[in-house]
Amino acid sequence: MKSILLEDNDERISAFQRTVAALGFDLKIWRDAPSMIAESEAFFTRVALISLDHDLNPMPEATVDPGTGVDVARFLGDFLPVCPVLIHSSNTDRVYSMHNELRFAGWTVDRVGPLGTDWIETSWLHRARELLAQHPALQQVKAKFSWSVFMKGTRQTSRHERKLSIIQNDKDFLTAIERYAQDAILNWQDVVCREFVPLRRLADDDDDTDGTKMPRSFEFRTFWWKGTVRGRWSVLVGRRWLRLDRR
Repeated sequence: MKSILLEDNDERISAFQRTVAALGFDLKIWRDAPSMIAESEAFFTRVALISLDHDLNPMPEATVDPGTGVDVARFLGDFLPVCPVLIHSSNTDRVYSMHNELRFAGWTVDRVGPLGTDWIETSWLHRARELLAQHPALQQVKAKFSWSVFMKGTRQTSRHERKLSIIQNDKDFLTAIERYAQDAILNWQDVVCREFVPLRRLADDDDDTDGTKMPRSFEFRTFWWKGTVRGRWSVLVGRRWLRLDRR
């Protein structure tokens, strides 16, 4: 897994190299926007996090304008989201431009301001870990599971829409992540993926006429309170839960 970075400051680059290594990722660095735009797409299938600066100074003897973080944000906005993006620029006005370019395209994006001498090792690292926990990247999921997987928000499922719940391939995953980021209810929840286990279908399941809904199935649950089972088993029959045991 990789983290990819747009940054031109040598001291910051050294700090990012140390910090990204602590996350267990390799780091790919670009010092100018045109190079990142030309080369970064090749890394999209194995990137877990992107971090972008805005103001870029030309390298000594450089003949090409280094561009800005907005250029890269617009470029990324042409693609389906593949991972979270952190903006680490001190240029507040342009940070909002970058944020809007990415957010309107469905990317999960946040900002960490460069405050203090160790902000990369502290505030940037803290937020990076939070984003990685909340938004699994494609390669993280594939490293743990084989297709198919079941996906949901921590607080609510995807309104029983099949393509947002039963993920069968790479394309399904990227499409679902984009939809989650744009959904008014699901966008603020952590994303959970687990092995997909087909359940026994109900014999009278006639709701799914066009193949878009989750199939209605028998499902058994336990309900716990402070380490004690309070509801023994329940089974979904049709649209109703029947409580088999209660304590």
